[in-house]
Amino acid sequence: MKRNIKNYEFGGGVGTVGSAGGKVAKRHRCKATYVILNLFQDLHSSRFTLHSSPKKRAAFTLSEVLITLGIIGVVAALTLPSVIQNQQERATVAKVKKAYSILSQAFTMAIAENGPVNYWCNEEDLFANCSYKIFNKVKPYLKTINEGKHYGTQYGVAYKYSNRFNDVVIHLSANGPNLTLSDGISVIIEAAAGEQNKSRWCLANTNSVSGSYVEGSGYRQTGYCAFVYVDINSAAGPNVYDKDLFRFKLYRNGVAPGGLPVDKIWTETFENQCLGKNYNQGGFCSGWVVINGNMDYLHCDDLSWDGKKTCK
Repeated sequence: MKRNIKNYEFGGGVGTVGSAGGKVAKRHRCKATYVILNLFQDLHSSRFTLHSSPKKRAAFTLSEVLITLGIIGVVAALTLPSVIQNQQERATVAKVKKAYSILSQAFTMAIAENGPVNYWCNEEDLFANCSYKIFNKVKPYLKTINEGKHYGTQYGVAYKYSNRFNDVVIHLSANGPNLTLSDGISVIIEAAAGEQNKSRWCLANTNSVSGSYVEGSGYRQTGYCAFVYVDINSAAGPNVYDKDLFRFKLYRNGVAPGGLPVDKIWTETFENQCLGKNYNQGGFCSGWVVINGNMDYLHCDDLSWDGKKTCK
């Protein structure tokens, strides 16, 4: 049988195929070759290469990437310290509130067992004696890991504390007995020197006005029973009043943070001692921290109990 021979063209060349079946098979092979060539061309000019093509998509150059990374680095350098500081302040606020809760519960139970604080010692007791009597009454209701063994011994508290407004340094470990709680918070109890404040010592309750300063008397008439200092991280830094050291006040019926609106003595008001408008002694930002839940007094000085509560 004779085969029918027929010319065909492909890519400018000339070829032959045999019978009708052979012609069809050859055509399929040509189409396959055409598809493969087109696929290779698409890949060759895809967005993953820098070859010129109508299908090419824009890509970042190395210089653009470096500039972008530089901008990100600058923004991070400007914002990261603020983020870290805010986080640290929130952690401090949480610890102060926790310490207040622990002290409130402990003194409430001690008062229920032993009566009001003014019966725990009297105005004739020496400063250190009264401090220790109060300390020993409340200690059974606190979970401690260590405690001061005698007056002036440093256990869990820093050797000295500074403030935010002047160069005065306080050696607080010598002010009274101290102990460290199981969560690392240190507590120091300092009786309000009954021998100096006999007329008003330990007469006030937590909801009463603290007292008034008597000009020319040489001492304050306050009505509270003791100062209770709280160092939220024991001897670790920064060891600065109202950054990691806070002052609470013990009354006949319980404990309250210092610097509350009822604290009217100029040496204990929030405006004078926390904002530094007439600074005398530290620790009186604790009321602000407990009630308002921030430490914005570190960043602006126009806060007040009756007005602005944050710097924003």
